Amino acid sequence: MDQDFLRSTFAMSAKLEIDMKGETVTFQRTGSPDVSAQAKISGYIVDNLVGDIQQARREIRVMASDIPFDPPLKRGDKAKYGGRVLFVESVDAGTMALAGVLIVSVTG
Repeated sequence: MDQDFLRSTFAMSAKLEIDMKGETVTFQRTGSPDVSAQAKISGYIVDNLVGDIQQARREIRVMASDIPFDPPLKRGDKAKYGGRVLFVESVDAGTMALAGVLIVSVTG
């Protein structure tokens, strides 16, 4: 199989999963207009920081083509959904780059 076929197949599969299982997330960056996109949110891991202080981590998968920021997402950006404000900690653009999916680690 050629790489263009694989790329388009992975992209269609990822987009379908996000559209079927995702929800609207609004991404914010200081100095840029807010951007809303369908994204799949998964995981809920609670880290105990100190004493009773806890921090929850989640993973958001979103199509890079749906985020017009340059770079698409980075540490310090915000993601809002369901009344929650989450903070982007890291972005893995390499793992599923072939499919055009950003894997974003958020806390909040």
